Amino acid sequence: MPLPLETEIAYALSNCVDKRLSLEEFQQWFVPISVDIESSGNQEAIDLVYRIDGVLAEASSGEWADKDILEELERILLPFDSTAENRFGNPIFTPESYANTACNAAITAAA
Repeated sequence: MPLPLETEIAYALSNCVDKRLSLEEFQQWFVPISVDIESSGNQEAIDLVYRIDGVLAEASSGEWADKDILEELERILLPFDSTAENRFGNPIFTPESYANTACNAAITAAA
């Protein structure tokens, strides 16, 4: 049975953050999905893609190092923490579902 789209995206992102997938490989996989994400009708997937797109767009315009990009992408997978801040001091509001989804997908894939 195929994984829900948001789970598949979170799993791929988790693999990238854990360096099982290079940032370039992740982007090559991610871009075609992100281009047409609205047509999926999956709001969780749409929200997740927008968060990832935001980091990647900001990183490309700011000429971030891969280490910095991965650090920001990792924060997307973290549970909500109202005290967490991104590298610019802005609060991070990340739903727990992304972290739980990625963890559950990793466990399922390993089994």
